[in-house]
Amino acid sequence: MWCHQSGDYYIRIKEGHIQVFFLTASPILEYESFPHLVPPSSAPHRRLPSWYKSALFNELYFMADGGTVWLEVPADSSEDDDLMKIGEKEIPGMKSLLEEYGRFAYLEGQEYRMYNTYDVHFYASFALVMLWPQLELSLQYDMAAAVLQQDLEQRRYLMSGALAPVKTRNVVPHDVGDPDDEPWQRLNAYIIHDTADWKDLNLKFVLQVYRDYHLTKSSSYLRDMWPICQAVMESSLRFDQDGDGLIENSGFADQTYDGKYYNYDCGDRTYYNSIMSDQCAGHWFLRACGLGCGQTEVFPNAHVVSSLKTIYELNVKRFADGQMGAVNGMRPDGSVDTSSVQSDEVWIGVVYGLAATMIHEGLLEEGLTTAEGCYRTVWERLGMSFQTPEAYGEKNVFRSLAYMRPLSIWAMQLALDEQARGCPANTNGEGLQESQ
Repeated sequence: MWCHQSGDYYIRIKEGHIQVFFLTASPILEYESFPHLVPPSSAPHRRLPSWYKSALFNELYFMADGGTVWLEVPADSSEDDDLMKIGEKEIPGMKSLLEEYGRFAYLEGQEYRMYNTYDVHFYASFALVMLWPQLELSLQYDMAAAVLQQDLEQRRYLMSGALAPVKTRNVVPHDVGDPDDEPWQRLNAYIIHDTADWKDLNLKFVLQVYRDYHLTKSSSYLRDMWPICQAVMESSLRFDQDGDGLIENSGFADQTYDGKYYNYDCGDRTYYNSIMSDQCAGHWFLRACGLGCGQTEVFPNAHVVSSLKTIYELNVKRFADGQMGAVNGMRPDGSVDTSSVQSDEVWIGVVYGLAATMIHEGLLEEGLTTAEGCYRTVWERLGMSFQTPEAYGEKNVFRSLAYMRPLSIWAMQLALDEQARGCPANTNGEGLQESQ
């Protein structure tokens, strides 16, 4: 049996039978299918399109089919478990939570065999925290202990050819290991880059910690994570070379960007002003945390909305006739950015996160249209049902079948739930209409 509760309704799937229970209704309502997936307090005409309901539930295939392991943690596990030893000593609530709920891991993808790849889990984690929140906290406790772990063995990284430690203390690891090795005991199976120099992993940990607290209201979890957040933030300060509170960009992969809101970065390369589809990822997480507007506004609302509309007009509508979602990079003249092997790809999980951001900002029609392009491409035109890839290109090429990131579609549901509860947003979008 599978359950999901949100506000004044919850959904249960049992033995192939789908039920929707409205907690404020009498008698309780039951449906064989989903004519509505919104609380009864919402306007009756605001219907969710059929493709969205299909995508929302069917993308959950990866929770079971993603090389997933869910392990019991016995009471004496710390005797031969390095992460549990660290947890017992420095993270008070870790042992009891893992003993109660177990240890959870899933692969980055069926072709990318690394467990709990953290920069990708940043997107996929919405499915866990909304549906199985204690497993999300379990994963986070493991990651917190991994932050404090170190492995000083030197290895040569493929991209740079440089020697560096396998794992540096006080930085978030890329992953918790290879299923063919010793996951949780031997961290960082990824050997292309030294991810201790990546600037996004530490910050993504902090954002996820607060998002998890916001949704679970677990103050004990927040207290346990606070020292780890302090450690990774202090570690990240080494990238702030001029003391202005913003980390600098060094011109290589997987780093944050410090340019204007619609620019790729503020450098002097020819593609500095490319429009990046994922440029509002930080703001997206703020909104998922119940922040980012009013007194907690970080990015000016006008800039965010302008950025999202620019992405919609160029990365979505000017790419593949608007039928394939948002391409990662687009030039201001409406041509696809081909400056890297990834800039001309569509990343399905990124698109779902972008759509969630649009919904948070009231751009409902734009968000649904953007996400629908990915669903139609993967599930209908390319025939990749239950093996959603990480990426595809305009010419029917794809990369990495059966990938973790598209679970981020549950971020769209969170945004819709918050809109139904009357959370602040712009009013640029129209009501949700049933698509044909």
